[in-house]
Amino acid sequence: PPAPPPLETGLNGRANDWVYTQSDGDRPRVTVRAKSFKQIREPSVMELTGVELQLFHTDGKFDLVKSDKAEFDIAGKALYSDGDVEIEMAKPAEGEEAGRMVKIHSSGVHFASDTGKAVTDREATFEFDRGGGKAVGAEYDPNAHELHLKSDVSLSWRGKNSKTKPMRVEAGEAYYYEKDSKVTLLERSKFTRGALRVQGGNAEVLLSKGAVQDITAVAASGVQEDAGRRIEFSADQLHMLFGDGMAVKTIQGQNHGKLVSTANGTRTTVTSDRLDLAFAPSTRESILTKATAAGKTIVEARPLPQANETLPDTRILRSDIVLLQMRTGGQEIEKVETQSPGTVDFVPNRQGQPKRSVQAERMWITYGPQNRIQTFLAANVNTRTEKPGQAMPQLTQSKALLAAFDPKTSEMTQLDQTTDFRYEEGARHATGNHAVLSGHGLLTTVCAQTQPTMEYALEGSVFQAGAVVQWLRDGLGLIQSASDIQALASQVPDSAGVMLVPAFTGLGAPYWDAQARGAILGLTRGSTSAHVARAALESIALQSVAVLQAMNADAQAQGAPPLRELRVDGGACVNDLLMQMQADLLGLPLMRPQVIE
Repeated sequence: PPAPPPLETGLNGRANDWVYTQSDGDRPRVTVRAKSFKQIREPSVMELTGVELQLFHTDGKFDLVKSDKAEFDIAGKALYSDGDVEIEMAKPAEGEEAGRMVKIHSSGVHFASDTGKAVTDREATFEFDRGGGKAVGAEYDPNAHELHLKSDVSLSWRGKNSKTKPMRVEAGEAYYYEKDSKVTLLERSKFTRGALRVQGGNAEVLLSKGAVQDITAVAASGVQEDAGRRIEFSADQLHMLFGDGMAVKTIQGQNHGKLVSTANGTRTTVTSDRLDLAFAPSTRESILTKATAAGKTIVEARPLPQANETLPDTRILRSDIVLLQMRTGGQEIEKVETQSPGTVDFVPNRQGQPKRSVQAERMWITYGPQNRIQTFLAANVNTRTEKPGQAMPQLTQSKALLAAFDPKTSEMTQLDQTTDFRYEEGARHATGNHAVLSGHGLLTTVCAQTQPTMEYALEGSVFQAGAVVQWLRDGLGLIQSASDIQALASQVPDSAGVMLVPAFTGLGAPYWDAQARGAILGLTRGSTSAHVARAALESIALQSVAVLQAMNADAQAQGAPPLRELRVDGGACVNDLLMQMQADLLGLPLMRPQVIE
């Protein structure tokens, strides 16, 4: 046969369909195949084309590495490919858990033929049977089934089917442990699924059948936004458990836990040593159903300004253990319960409103629409009420307390305290078995005592009534005597829009605004002294109406029938015009005695 052509200078050999194998006894460990090779004299390096590298497992399966071109150093037991490289993982045995890695794509890859380890500092992409990802720099150990992602890590798990929202995971560095179905994230971590976003420091992700099942992250915070609600949460360590479809099931926060729920005009902030949040699946996002806070818990419900809405009090609850139950839909709180002694402060957001605080062994709070407080029940109670303009606070204590609130304004409409009731306000002291405190700005006062029971009454104070008439006489000189006001005011059929606010020394019940000051409003060029006089009488009647409406509301809250008539006495009741105004404004008959006091 003819002699083969001579080898090029620097080559030891050339051949096609080249095969190289390293074995452990009878078991192959590494097999390198190439369609062609060149063996270089110095150094001893194989230049291979059409390369396939088989990395055998102990069970006989192998990972397959493909590259168009590579250099193989036999002495150094190293193979290097500068071009594109594809690593195809061994197919699992039937019945093995899904979620495994399928392929790796990269370039500039170094392989150790004795260990099978693959390393690159370039961008690498990864395919899982239910996801994928990429990173800059990677190292794969086929024996340990571990993948080290060196930087700029981005992974995505699709879950079981196309309806599942994918979970995207990002980190500065990561390790994927295929045997343990675990991913460790370093430097920083970020998780995104639909409206759920979480970020933190180091984290650990556990997988189950190709879906994220469990995430633990340190120094982490997250937010979930959906129609009409926003939930923010954070803690030194967050533990999140996911259910079917990778929807969040529970979130636990350890150390410096914080939850902020914003919905329907209220921002509720919960802080505690430990937070446990429970969620229910929905067609959109998981819905918060319950929150349990333990350890130095503070719950602040702060109303947000709404158009044409009265701003209710801010409520600050402090207790060691607090349970919050959400309404269906997760937008509003349904009830709050303390399981340890605590306090709650009602901080007014409007001038002239009282500041209340309650200390109790246990508390139960229910809420109506828009997170407005509906009822408040407490056991073994001490209360403190500070009213504007009053130097001394009102203090009470009892075994039980029940308060009800107006669903539209959150104003208290009823307050009952029963069993061993104690009352103190400056020099005033009282005891009893059952006390009804006004929910409409009235004062509780001792009415009578029938041994051994003390009886109480509700009263309202109008600071300026007859003094308004005196001011018209002495201050403005509109009348010569108090009795002249009726004749002057009767000269006109109405006040023509003139209004008088007689807050010369503030306003009494039910407003209790010591800072209020008097005013005359609605004056025009056509206004006369008769209009001012009529407005003055209306101001007296209107102040009385406000007090009587408060009394009527308190009485009906206790089951009493509505007010049917008003019996009057005193100097002002001789004024027929004033009495008619009073009757008309109340819509009730007035009974005046024949002999006036």
